[in-house]
Amino acid sequence: MKMKFYLAHPLKARHEIRAQELQFEKNTGIELVNPFYDPKGESHEREDIKALDAATRTAWSGQLDYVRIVEDDVHAIDSCDGTVGWVEKTVSTVGTYMELWDTYLKGKPVYIITPDWANHPWLKYIAVRSNGGIFSSFSELEKHFKK
Repeated sequence: MKMKFYLAHPLKARHEIRAQELQFEKNTGIELVNPFYDPKGESHEREDIKALDAATRTAWSGQLDYVRIVEDDVHAIDSCDGTVGWVEKTVSTVGTYMELWDTYLKGKPVYIITPDWANHPWLKYIAVRSNGGIFSSFSELEKHFKK
């Protein structure tokens, strides 16, 4: 059975992460569910992301359907084997940490990719205790799954 992981990452890094995600999937055969680009059906297209990518919107707004966004993310996490999360000290993100914690609380493995925060106590706690791990790059995580 093909493994499938939710991909938690900051909005600001979505283009960089998308390119690495697609290469990781190609190299490993593991599916990564990207909440910004993997639609959950026509009625759930992320119009806010389309607007950001088209430069017709520049930031989050109070008009977002936050209930649908969060519930779709939680449902996606539920349907996956665990979560791969990308974090970096200088890129702020709240959602990524919430998604990592939600995955941990559900007893699923958390794999964290971070070039500069491998020893953060909270990140280490959820990665190690969930039987996941911390990696410096997508290629390092790829090597882990190819073992």
